[in-house]
Amino acid sequence: MFISGTISRVSRCSNPTDLRAFLGLLTHYSRFIPNMSSILAPLYNLLKKEQKWRWETSEERAFKDIK
Repeated sequence: MFISGTISRVSRCSNPTDLRAFLGLLTHYSRFIPNMSSILAPLYNLLKKEQKWRWETSEERAFKDIK
């Protein structure tokens, strides 16, 4: 997926497994990111059981903002 390099070079997640790995990586930096859970809300919503995988504008914005 993306493990080599920095968070800024991570490519967009294409499935729930990639997204979980990305969110796990961010957990390490959570104390340095104010309002992290608010920024990531659209991405966390993608991981809900009843939610279909649809990467749209709000998810892309959250992904770019957190990077």
